[in-house]
Parts: sequence; C-alpha cells; structure tokens
Amino acid sequence: RATDWQDRIAVGDIGHRANGTAYLHAAGLLLRREGASDLWIPAESVVDCRLDHKLANKVVPGAGLVVVTWRLGEVLLDTGFRSDDKDAQTDWVEAIRALGPDVEAPRDEATGSGAR
Repeated sequence: RATDWQDRIAVGDIGHRANGTAYLHAAGLLLRREGASDLWIPAESVVDCRLDHKLANKVVPGAGLVVVTWRLGEVLLDTGFRSDDKDAQTDWVEAIRALGPDVEAPRDEATGSGAR
C-alpha cells in the first residue's frame, strides 16, 4: 500500500517481482511482466509518481526506482520499476505524472517508450 513502503500486496501475482517492459500510453501505464500477469494502470487512477530508493521491502542504491502511486478502488497502491536507462527515469516520472486527472496535458497520442 502507498502508506507503507514495507507493505507488499499478496493477492494473485500483483506483488511478484518480475522483469518486464513498461509502456506509457495516453490511456495509462502498461507493465508487461515476464512470468507474471501484466499490470495496467489507467491514467485516471494515477495519483502521483516519484523517484525513490525503497518499495515493498526492496532497497536500491540512490533513487533507482520509478514509483507510481495509483488508486485501486478506495485503496492507494505504489507500484515501482527500475529502468535500464537511469538517465531517463526523471522523464518517466514527469510523463507518468502528466497522466493524472489533475494535470492538463494532451492525451491524443500514445508513446510506446519501453523501459526494463
């Protein structure tokens, strides 16, 4: 849950760590995960995005995680991924934040950028 970085969701395989690829679209964020179910975060569910060094009992050096805070029903969740391109992480954060409903941004075009 978003309020506790050590809390890890144990329903289905949503809490499983997996390699994968992130795809950002105007309609949301798709995390295609290897060996686990894909995760779709609709744009209207995005609350915030940040760089962090900890999530779900995982700690990485520096600010090595892109963490998306999103709403699932009444619950706020944090979902994170590490990018192969550390220099692009800030761009990912800004682009994901722009998906949120409180941000006025054009939504007529999808971007198919990938991160691993």
